[in-house]
Formats: sequence, C-alpha cells, structure tokens
Amino acid sequence: MDVFLILILLFLMFFVLKYWTQIFGAGYDPTPKRIVRKMLKLVKLKRGEVLYDLGCGDARFLILGAKEFGALGVGIEISLLRYVWAKINVKLNKLSDKVKIKYGNFFKFSISDADVVAIFLFGPTNRKLAEKFKKELKANTRIISYYWEIPGMRPKKIDKKNKIYFYTR
Repeated sequence: MDVFLILILLFLMFFVLKYWTQIFGAGYDPTPKRIVRKMLKLVKLKRGEVLYDLGCGDARFLILGAKEFGALGVGIEISLLRYVWAKINVKLNKLSDKVKIKYGNFFKFSISDADVVAIFLFGPTNRKLAEKFKKELKANTRIISYYWEIPGMRPKKIDKKNKIYFYTR
C-alpha cells in the first residue's frame, strides 16, 4: 500500500472517530480543564450533589466534579470508544464508587435525579434538550453549557469571555 493511501485512511479514521457522533448531538471536542473548573465553580457544585454530563467524552467533568467538589457523577456517552475511555479514566482515578458512565443516547435516559447538568453540545441538540430539561428536571436544577446557548431558555449568568452559559430549570 502506498504512503498516500495510508495517510488518507488514517485521516478518514480520525475524522470518523471524532465526528460521527455529530449526527446525535456533537462531534468530540473536549472542554479545556480550566473551563470545566470555571463551569463547576459558576454553578456552585456542592459535595454530594449529582452532576450529569451529557456526552461525557473522557469523563473530565465528572472526575473533576468528584475530586475537587465531592459530587457524584453520571456520564452518558454514545460513542463506544469514548464510553470505554471514560470508564477506564474513572477507574484509573479510583472514582468508580462516585462516578458512573452509561452507554447510549442521552435522550433515552432519565436525568431527573440531577442537581447539575453539564453540556458542550450545539444548537439543534440544545434546542431538543431544552424540552427534555423542562419535562424531566426538578425546579432549580442548574444547567451549564459551554460555547453554545440553549434556545428557548434564558441564561441566569453568562461568562462572555469563556462562552459559558448558566441556566436554572
């Protein structure tokens, strides 16, 4: 096989692994850890609260939430590769008793026990999530979104510099 063909195949594999989940909500672009920390501080995450991360990727929100804030985490991931990666990450951080990772489409899971929901998804998905939030979340549940607003919901606070949107249900 010639080098050019191998490079094309590698590029296609990378593209598919990174972006195929876009049809379900968003491609994979991890939130920088400094932004994750800012987001969790903005919602004033507390010890023992339940933090959901919809499209949890490598579980960085959940790991940081458990380690630094004492939260309990639930991540939902539709990509099998990222689901396995998140499970390994949680295990390596010795947080299996505090963080659970579920495999599948977050629209098919109940999130009604959430105190805080974290997302880094884009417009059309956020629009659908606004309805899910209205139906499932209890009053005063905090929702934090990186980069993208949630259409149909009014932010309580906006960090324009870091593109963080804070909502309450």
